[in-house]
Amino acid sequence: MTDEAPQPEIIKKPFKELVLTQVARLINVAMIVAAYLLISNDLFEIALVVFIFSKWRIFFTRPRLWFTNLVNSLCDVTFGLSILRLMELYYPVDEQIAIGLAGVLFIWQLILKPLTSHWAVRLQALLCIVAANTTIWTLYADPDMLHGSLAVLLSIIAAYASGRHVLRQVDSEKIREEIRGKILTVWVFIAAQLAWFFWLWNVYYGLRLFDVYVPQAAIIFGITFSYLGSVLLYQQPEESKPSSRRFMVQQTISYSIIMVAIIVLTNWNTSIQ
Repeated sequence: MTDEAPQPEIIKKPFKELVLTQVARLINVAMIVAAYLLISNDLFEIALVVFIFSKWRIFFTRPRLWFTNLVNSLCDVTFGLSILRLMELYYPVDEQIAIGLAGVLFIWQLILKPLTSHWAVRLQALLCIVAANTTIWTLYADPDMLHGSLAVLLSIIAAYASGRHVLRQVDSEKIREEIRGKILTVWVFIAAQLAWFFWLWNVYYGLRLFDVYVPQAAIIFGITFSYLGSVLLYQQPEESKPSSRRFMVQQTISYSIIMVAIIVLTNWNTSIQ
């Protein structure tokens, strides 16, 4: 009598969950199309309502779970709102830019957002912090659109959303809950200091092919987030401590070189490059 090889267990999702997933995808596609059409007709407020309704799964639970679901989805909500606001800002400038942003939102909703791998989650958080700060500090360029103190607050919220999105995916065996809380606190504190600096002094880089200005804040936030994420979340076995230290030194040197290059190559005498 021979032993049969164990058959791999096939995990099937409940039918209800599959249906809800497909419905959510259809709603997301409809939301993007509707949002673009509404923004093109100068109806941003209605587009915003459509976007909120597209997040119906946040509220498809008991009311006591709404806040928890919202916090857990804060990265997705932050990215979506940022792209919608950029679409509204740039549609009068160049319709192609708005179409491109709608395409970015489409890729996010249908391709990037469902991914749960380690690197996909980091990419989602990075895109969130960059998109949010691009929107925030672009609006801040016009004092009538966004006050500096509110820009700082929104940057802090975006930092919290991106940091929490990464940390909640980290295995609790590698980083304990209290350590994750401390890491998130450190990141939010650093983000607050950066936001305060950009409130006082913000620079924009122009893209020659398009009539678009990228805030320096978005670039530095993205670089800093990537650096801190790679250093703070880098895990190695005990016997690999020299390798771990070498990696952190390499990352720190790379980050320092990039930041020095930004400082040296930036024309600080003007507000727009």
